[in-house]
Amino acid sequence: MKRGNVCLASCLLVVITPVSPAGASPPQKTTFHGRSLEEWTASLHVPNPVVRSRAATALGLGRFGKPAVPPLLSPIIPEVSVIASLPNRP
Repeated sequence: MKRGNVCLASCLLVVITPVSPAGASPPQKTTFHGRSLEEWTASLHVPNPVVRSRAATALGLGRFGKPAVPPLLSPIIPEVSVIASLPNRP
């Protein structure tokens, strides 16, 4: 019975222990077309509408995931609050 417990403990240790190769480099920063989330976010605020459009597209289509949502919504939120403050028309 003890031999079975030792085997089970050894198997669990192997399964639970994370595998990382020796000398592994830290995870790479996520980029899309060579630019980071921060760089694309900064491009949302430039005066040129073509640059802003490309930045919004990159943030929406890139591999940034959920962290890209707040920068995409930030230009829209002021407009929504202006529309919400307008009086209702019959």
